[in-house]
Amino acid sequence: MTTVQVSERRPDAQPPLLVDEIRRHVAARLAGVLSRNPVARLGPVRRRRPLAGVGRSLVVVTRQDDVDEVLDRTEDFAFPYSHHLPGEFLLGSRPAEHRRQRAELETVLRCGDADRLRRLAADRAETRVERARRTGRMEVVGELVQPVLDAVLDEYVGTPGPGPETRLQWARDLFEHIFLNRGEIPLVARRAEVAGRQMDAHLASLVDEVRGTPGGPDTLLRRLVERQASDPDRALDDAEIRGNVIGMAIG
Repeated sequence: MTTVQVSERRPDAQPPLLVDEIRRHVAARLAGVLSRNPVARLGPVRRRRPLAGVGRSLVVVTRQDDVDEVLDRTEDFAFPYSHHLPGEFLLGSRPAEHRRQRAELETVLRCGDADRLRRLAADRAETRVERARRTGRMEVVGELVQPVLDAVLDEYVGTPGPGPETRLQWARDLFEHIFLNRGEIPLVARRAEVAGRQMDAHLASLVDEVRGTPGGPDTLLRRLVERQASDPDRALDDAEIRGNVIGMAIG
């Protein structure tokens, strides 16, 4: 399922009304519920209203063939986030590229990784909680969630450095522009552009380092790079690796 905004081609088109913004917000929340809730499946929606209009400019598309057609007709449909993406990211790709990139990511994301991630997150979280017991206080985001995420990025994804604060700022600047900058505020866009360039350059150096040190630690980044040698026809290129790793870090 995807939600798309229909382009307004008329030069005299009026700006969206507040009620349309409210409807768009409600539709986005509904899409989230439908995708998460095991009870609220999309079967009835696909059968009865496969193309559900919300307001003047939003359509909820639920059938795969329709989704593929929408993604392929960029002249007719405007996507609210794709033009803000910093690189070659899966979510901004066309149908054929989307399938290829998704298949590659599924190749390197192995079932056995779940246990590894659980142990890694549990170990880091227990260490942080025990440390907080001595003081009786904990700032949950800064002292628990973020350090555990940093450990996952460092040891599992394989993207250490340049420092937790810098990496967090990159992610915040990019997230704000991609998902929240509906008004196209120039300052927000410039911060995201700088963050995207810096993060892309950092990842390029990590890719070069992985390529120059075969047999190193098993990380997602190393698996993606090694796929270029083992299956060059299907593997992600360097720009696609960097774009998708940036997407993982932001998400």
